[in-house]
Amino acid sequence: MLYPVNGKRTKWVVEVDSGVATPLTHSGLLENHPRWSPTGREIVSAAQGPKSWNAYVRATDGSGESRPIAAEEAINEYPADWSPDGNFILLGTSVDNLDLWYLRRLPDGKFERVRLLVTDSTERHARFSPDGKYFAYCSNESGRDEVYVRGFPSADNKVRVSHNGGCTPLFTANGRELLFIEGDALMTAPVTLAPVFASGTPRFLFRNSDLISAFNIPATADGQRFLFAEPVLIGGEGPSPLDSSGGKLVRGIP
Repeated sequence: MLYPVNGKRTKWVVEVDSGVATPLTHSGLLENHPRWSPTGREIVSAAQGPKSWNAYVRATDGSGESRPIAAEEAINEYPADWSPDGNFILLGTSVDNLDLWYLRRLPDGKFERVRLLVTDSTERHARFSPDGKYFAYCSNESGRDEVYVRGFPSADNKVRVSHNGGCTPLFTANGRELLFIEGDALMTAPVTLAPVFASGTPRFLFRNSDLISAFNIPATADGQRFLFAEPVLIGGEGPSPLDSSGGKLVRGIP
């Protein structure tokens, strides 16, 4: 999670059961957009470096310092997702427009930048499918934001998933659903990944005003519980997960 300290957003890891929070920002960097590695041992995030916002990585146990994951360049880049095999990291970039790039791991363990989808439209909020063969993203190429899926890394075979606008997609871990935000509503579309990607008619799950400005869908991997921050009164509960049946509170986290 990100939490403002002394006017800067800092990165923390919070153990849900115990509530213990460990700070991961010690270098004074201003950080944003944290993403877990598939092993859970590292977190990549956007950090404000000397030239621009670049991807920095840090061990989740708090050891070491945040370090740039690739050679720093004068482009703003924001980590969007880490591939299941750990070899690729999707990036949102802003150079002349909002486009999609990715970081590719080299044999020596370092990463290099590769262009993925660079057009005259705006593309952002990319996420990998569980098998790593596709990526979902939102684009305004139709005149409004819609959710699309393409093959990775070829960026071919584009399929539109949303019907009435949408953004901020997220695959469930079993690869059977693609969640996305439509205004203040959370939607889900049935999908299949093999032999080729295909999607069905999206359906409504629930509404929450926090979704309007959300950069991520705060869902568990199975897509059954969702975490939203709520105002906390003295003696009250903190953020509470919601189930996908329509917003029922299923568990409180003190």
